[in-house]
Amino acid sequence: MWGLAEWADDGTFGDNNALWLLYSVNKEDMWISRVALPIKPAETLYPSDNFKNMVIGSYVPGWNIYSPDWAPVAIADDEGSSCLELKDADPFDNAHAVRLFPTSSKVRIQQEIKAAQTDAHLEIDLCDSIGGKPIHIALTDNGSIQAFNDTGKIIVGKYSAGDYITITIDTDLEAGIYTVQINDNEPIHLEIATKGIQTIERLSLRTGNWHGMIDNIEIDPALDIPDEQPSIFHVRSVFISPLK
Repeated sequence: MWGLAEWADDGTFGDNNALWLLYSVNKEDMWISRVALPIKPAETLYPSDNFKNMVIGSYVPGWNIYSPDWAPVAIADDEGSSCLELKDADPFDNAHAVRLFPTSSKVRIQQEIKAAQTDAHLEIDLCDSIGGKPIHIALTDNGSIQAFNDTGKIIVGKYSAGDYITITIDTDLEAGIYTVQINDNEPIHLEIATKGIQTIERLSLRTGNWHGMIDNIEIDPALDIPDEQPSIFHVRSVFISPLK
């Protein structure tokens, strides 16, 4: 079931810059989507997102947000400043934020990220137009930062709870290589594991493993309750630029 909200354009709703959709998933949960207007078929500008300057509680411009009730994504307070917060207390779902940029083969993505803990999981993917993930990096639940190359996964750095780290990713998909730099450490050069993908256009941040539409995950309703201590990740800035 799906439909447009009756009050989407009748003049009684203050948000005139969006279309609101209501729909059900598997005839169970009801979801609401806010679709910013005008709808853009593709991103034409390389984003420079400084979340410190955004209003707490405001919409996140330019980002596609997946925000379940127990795994919200929002502009939140971070010790007196603003940030993009991904919080996850859902045992079977994730918080997810995606930033589009112009289709590129050579691109630099630089982001400042802080984890509130070292026993949770944040996945950073660079994706093509249909969700292929040639570049995959993760803040793991043992305080290490992993990257994936043609031989598997390797540790490219460490992170600590409560400290911002800068992760810089330079890609060259035509050559099949990319580099990962943590703070001011030496860049680590890697070969791309997934061959044949020539361009990317999305940065994906997700608090856990990717879930497909038909994962066939058996869920015990007795266990489907929010965690007492959610995992929290703060993003202070994301800058994406083309490389020559």
